[in-house]
Amino acid sequence: MSSTAQGPWSDLALHTLGWKAFQDLCSQVCAEVLKRPVEIYREAQDGGQDAVFLTKGTVNGIPLPATIQCKFSSRSSQRLAFSNLKTEEESIISLVQLGEADTYILMTSMGTDAGVARRIKDRLRQLGVRKPHVLGREFLTLAIRSSARLRAMVPQVYGIGDLSTILDERRAEQTRALLGQWLPTLRLYVPTVPHRRAVHALAEHRIVLLLGNAATGKSTLAAVLSAMACDGGKISCFQTTGPCGGSGFLDSRIS
Repeated sequence: MSSTAQGPWSDLALHTLGWKAFQDLCSQVCAEVLKRPVEIYREAQDGGQDAVFLTKGTVNGIPLPATIQCKFSSRSSQRLAFSNLKTEEESIISLVQLGEADTYILMTSMGTDAGVARRIKDRLRQLGVRKPHVLGREFLTLAIRSSARLRAMVPQVYGIGDLSTILDERRAEQTRALLGQWLPTLRLYVPTVPHRRAVHALAEHRIVLLLGNAATGKSTLAAVLSAMACDGGKISCFQTTGPCGGSGFLDSRIS
């Protein structure tokens, strides 16, 4: 196999994720990278807030809420434009009046130029936002490449292109072996509450037991968790096909 150099801005094909998976990615970036609790509202009933998280700033001891707005495009070459903010302005004004947009974060799958981001942030300040942020494809790419736990929370990212654009070649080869048959379909995988609980349990307690009926996704989740566990290079993963039962059972142990 020939070696290929990968830079931090290698395209992760975020445009292929789909709107719902991209929104999920944005909320998990806030939870895992920004380390803030996140709330997500029902689609089309979010009042201009794709997600909400609590900032470290407080008023009378109460944390200030911040709004996250996601902008997704299925076109790989599309760049964020200043005009993309226009459809959100009415909602932003309302959120500012309600005290829910002291911080406003625009996250997008589109590439983002510094000049455009600056104009958008200036406009957000004019609308009353005190702390505006624009996080584009470049930021999200770096976040995905930097966090095994984020990838485990949103495993669809394993299926959006060559794994060598996310992992170094050694870990990419190991992940291909672990995820194997699931890689082509991971873009359609929908993380559930049990999925996220399992990721947290493994990270906190270093052990997790998956129980459930047949065909409920235990093997897929086990593969995702094992890929996360071995990401740091200190874990050996073994797939058993014998007495344990299902052929998808994976066992992670400290090497």
